[in-house]
Amino acid sequence: MTASLDWHIEDEPIAPVQARRRFWHNRRFWVLLGLVIVPLLAFAGMMLVDRRQQDELAAQVRHVAEMEEAARRSGDMGRFLMLQDRINEAWLGLQAFRFRQGSLYAVPELGLIDADGPVVYNAVRLEEGFARLDVTRPFSVTLSNGDTRAMQLTLPQFYRPWGDGWAHTLPPLEWWGPLNVYAGRRLTLSYPAREAEHMQPLAARLDTWMDRACADWDCPSEVRYTVVFSPTARALLWLNRARFVNHVLTLPSVSLVAWPTGAGLDDPVALGYGRLLVRALALELSGYYDYGHSLLEALVAAEGARLGLMPRPRPDRSPEVYAAWREGRLDLWGEFRDFTTTQADAQAVVAFVSETYGEEGERRLLRSLYPTGPLASRLARELGLPLDALVEAWLAYGRAHWSRTAGQPPPTGELALICGSTARLYDLASGMAREIVQMPRSDLPWPAFPKIVSAAWSPKGVWLALTVRTWGDDAVLLKNLVTGEERNFKGAFRAWAPDGRRFALYQPSTSGPGQTVIADLSTGSLQALAEGAEFASWSPVGDQLAYISYSSDGSGPTIWVAAADGTQARSLARGSLPVWSPDSRLLAYVPASPSAPQAELALLEVSTGVTRALFSTSDLPPAPDLLPAWGAAVLEASWSPDGKTLAVVAHRPGSSQMNLVTLAADESTQYRASPRLWMETDWIARLSWSPDGRYLAAIVGSYDPYAQVLWLADAYGRAYVNLTASDYRWSPDGRWLAVQQEAGPAVFSVDLPGTGQIDPLLLPVWRLPPRCALGDWHPQPR
Repeated sequence: MTASLDWHIEDEPIAPVQARRRFWHNRRFWVLLGLVIVPLLAFAGMMLVDRRQQDELAAQVRHVAEMEEAARRSGDMGRFLMLQDRINEAWLGLQAFRFRQGSLYAVPELGLIDADGPVVYNAVRLEEGFARLDVTRPFSVTLSNGDTRAMQLTLPQFYRPWGDGWAHTLPPLEWWGPLNVYAGRRLTLSYPAREAEHMQPLAARLDTWMDRACADWDCPSEVRYTVVFSPTARALLWLNRARFVNHVLTLPSVSLVAWPTGAGLDDPVALGYGRLLVRALALELSGYYDYGHSLLEALVAAEGARLGLMPRPRPDRSPEVYAAWREGRLDLWGEFRDFTTTQADAQAVVAFVSETYGEEGERRLLRSLYPTGPLASRLARELGLPLDALVEAWLAYGRAHWSRTAGQPPPTGELALICGSTARLYDLASGMAREIVQMPRSDLPWPAFPKIVSAAWSPKGVWLALTVRTWGDDAVLLKNLVTGEERNFKGAFRAWAPDGRRFALYQPSTSGPGQTVIADLSTGSLQALAEGAEFASWSPVGDQLAYISYSSDGSGPTIWVAAADGTQARSLARGSLPVWSPDSRLLAYVPASPSAPQAELALLEVSTGVTRALFSTSDLPPAPDLLPAWGAAVLEASWSPDGKTLAVVAHRPGSSQMNLVTLAADESTQYRASPRLWMETDWIARLSWSPDGRYLAAIVGSYDPYAQVLWLADAYGRAYVNLTASDYRWSPDGRWLAVQQEAGPAVFSVDLPGTGQIDPLLLPVWRLPPRCALGDWHPQPR
């Protein structure tokens, strides 16, 4: 029997519920897929748009950088400065200074010189509030053996939004991050955390060089030096004058300089920092306060060569040059000789001393750069000489140098000098000084440690007014040099009356505004002016007194004119800075204006009170490299002795400008601008004419005390000479200038026989005792 099986399998019908589940399962998949893909596509689109926007911004930044480069190559300073951050005055001043020096990106102080070649603009990185563009440039660098070679260095350039474009600037300080500190054997270094990659290898090398230099030059063992790497424009601007201040040296961060492409900090840049460190140490140990001294530079070169920072000079004639220097036949102190010649002579002297006496000889040279140095006393002991003999030898050389270069007799007259707590009267012709006042004194009602800060002769030269500062309080000591009588007053001296019978002094108050008091020497009376009165000055005739006072309601200053004794005061105008005309009829002053404070200069007729405009900063001649006039101000004015010319200091953001305003016979105004001073000048002060009206002088400078100069020009604004100085005094006849320099006071002749002009290369100098400051020139020849 046969059996057969027939298999037949049929799909079981899908229930409706199961079909719906499968459908929803597939749709859920697509929905989830869409929820993932759509945001990704949106994000990608946003990234694409953002990238396109970044590319557009990067293109704008590169375009600004290319415009800067084009302006640099064409020498168009006005166009270049328009691309800079005009809000940051320090940066604007730095860029203007570097453009004029022809080293816009190079740093000659570090041995980096601009070279011709292509400029590569790398990627632009957008940060919060600014953009960074790394630019690779060709430079010529100086090696330790003196050779030069071409090198590609990368310099970061920063830009901030400015209107519809970008402006070259520096990033804010917080961008650089906290300060990192490196503590070495001799040095403590402080630098921004963002620069750690470049600073870590440099810090150790600087500490090694400092340790070796201190061993050679015998640094004080108790002193530890600090170097601060600052990412500010000012650090780079004053790099050529970098020195230790209270054992702290400020240098620019490496990001402001450059670093080699694709590597850490390479030798040329590090060697440059090392040379700056050695020079600053030489200044510190010598007590000398300015660069350019031939012996100092020669000593720096010798030590730099010993450390492998620069080639060792091999001067010829070393013994002969050294002998000439010791015998006084060679001037290495002169400031106005050809630097190349004196530098070669100085290197010969240093080479002979080093070969003959070793490092100890160099130490003695370093300490003898000036007898005002902190180690002068030790040098005198080593030489077996009293310190006064060392100073006298230095002064005698100056007198001999004068007789060889001036071709005229030495200056005459007497100068009051302030030597710490002592006032002395110095006779220029004889070179003799006599003591006037010695502090401290038990017979005076002042605390201990008084310091004389100023001296002013009465118009006839009978009384000398000394302002003495004691723990922040000022007092005036009057000394009669005829009778020996003394009087003392509380307050600070301000001005003498033309007859010498009265003087003004200012008495501050801790509970409110101070007051100006008029002291009458004949009666002993004290007349207080209005509350808050300041800047009192007598008319040249002496019958009236002008001053300003500030009202308690904060409405600004008011100009008052009173009788010579301070009584019968009357207000004449709202304003400040009153300056008497030589005939006592007019006051030049700055009107008070809420819309443009200090932007104008006006003339006030004292007898009638009539005011007329004289000068406005909006009238300044246009200059392509000056900023717009917003924020401009008149800061100072000075009448010429004949009353026909006013010299005006007008300030715009980023610069100070000196302008001459000429008054015609009908007292209409004409404008004649003098050659404009440097844009990076922080201020112009102490503006005054010579007594004969031929010359105009001012102190021009920076808030860096080692970067101030005396600017001297004729009545037409033609500049003649700049001298490093912090103060000056005209002689009564206008033939001499007493100048305060870091090495001490000196007297310069402003005329050369047969020329009637100033020659800055041959300007004779008569040096005065060091360790003293200028007081005042005696008004009467005696």
